[in-house]
Amino acid sequence: MTRSSWKKLAHPLGLTALAAATLLSACSRDEDLSGPVVKPESKLQIALEVSRFDAAPGQRIAVAIAGMPKFGALGAIQGTLRFNPTMLRYVGQDSDAQVASLVNAGAATRGTLAVVTVNLAAKPLARRTAVLHFEVLGGNYASTLGYELSAAANPKNDTQYERADFIGAVPATDLAPSDAAKIMTLQDWASAVMPEWVDGRNGKIFGVPGELQSGLLYGDTSLDGNINAFDVLFISQVAANLLEPIVGTAAPDRDFVIAGNVAPANLPGLGEAGDAVPPGVSGSSSNIDTRSINVFDALDIANDVAAFLGGLPDPTPVVRSVIPGREASQFGRPTSTVSCPILASRTFFRDSVYVIPNGASATDVCNVGTNDGSGANTVLTVQAGTRIELGSTRTLVINRNAQIQAVGTLAEPITFTCSGVPTNGCWGGFYINGNASINNGTATSPAIAGRQTGGALEAIGEGN
Repeated sequence: MTRSSWKKLAHPLGLTALAAATLLSACSRDEDLSGPVVKPESKLQIALEVSRFDAAPGQRIAVAIAGMPKFGALGAIQGTLRFNPTMLRYVGQDSDAQVASLVNAGAATRGTLAVVTVNLAAKPLARRTAVLHFEVLGGNYASTLGYELSAAANPKNDTQYERADFIGAVPATDLAPSDAAKIMTLQDWASAVMPEWVDGRNGKIFGVPGELQSGLLYGDTSLDGNINAFDVLFISQVAANLLEPIVGTAAPDRDFVIAGNVAPANLPGLGEAGDAVPPGVSGSSSNIDTRSINVFDALDIANDVAAFLGGLPDPTPVVRSVIPGREASQFGRPTSTVSCPILASRTFFRDSVYVIPNGASATDVCNVGTNDGSGANTVLTVQAGTRIELGSTRTLVINRNAQIQAVGTLAEPITFTCSGVPTNGCWGGFYINGNASINNGTATSPAIAGRQTGGALEAIGEGN
């Protein structure tokens, strides 16, 4: 698949089941190889529109985040609204508004609301991307309002903004506060957008981040076989620090780390072994530290959902593609029983499951190379995505001067586990023995001609 195989598509209007969703947060691409165009801050202006500048303590005001790109419209925006908590108290959004909200109220008492707005129907956002409601506690509150942009994009996600010019708080007499405003929960929001909302588990047992299940697609963050508004919601919540991406609030029934990290696309390649820059990596590095889950991921998934519901081809290059290692061919793989010791170089391939069966005693090891370190030419190569199963009495040992070449990927890790039902301590472990001296033991390491002089400190390891 190449970038040039994807065309920019118009998205259907009238997807009434999908409203624009605004979530409070902590924090179709062009066909050329450059990816999304990042616009400088002068191309986007942000204002905070305030219903009244002179409201008395106890009264409510409305504050709208107005996004004003010089060209086109916004499809998503993420940033932080700041206010003086001694002058204003955040009370939520109007549940009857077209834009429904989830509020991360944890920082509201400190005067910080980070806001993510995503149009789930992949239509342009209104100029007022979010309307928030406050109770006035003290005078001169408007002068304390501020906004910092984190990220914004047009509806197709092919023009992105990382900064904006904040032009301040401005009066808006047509903006009215709401006495019904409240902080909405996930179920409040989901019920407003999709009344047929259900939990989505359907009685199945989910996996964990990086779940290895057949046919799992990029964008399917709920691991339920569907890509819909809830996947956009879940990713937006991660950007909002409302859901933890690996453990805690959403584990083990969500996969944000791989399935949800879809932007930038970084084609060609979908994260297979040898893909220098997998999807989700920012910049030109494949370092996992350059990954982030933000409004761009949510917008790509929203574009996919809108096109799918409209019967159009998928305009996003990564979403709805099978994640490497989840192809049907990787399931029901044949098993290959390994004979020990391994004294000749060999490769464990990803299309088989390698089983190292139980030994004759509880301290049996499966040696790669010889125990005396003389097996200098024995190399065990393990492909990314390979599964290795050991019996309960087996320990895999790479002996002195033998080698293991095993490089997994984020999408296709090399998995060591035990045969049968996994339990704690069900296999002995994996050891690599080298020639370096340790800080205790006896000076009895063997001499090997041309390789080591011998006499380094060594000791018996756990598991013998």
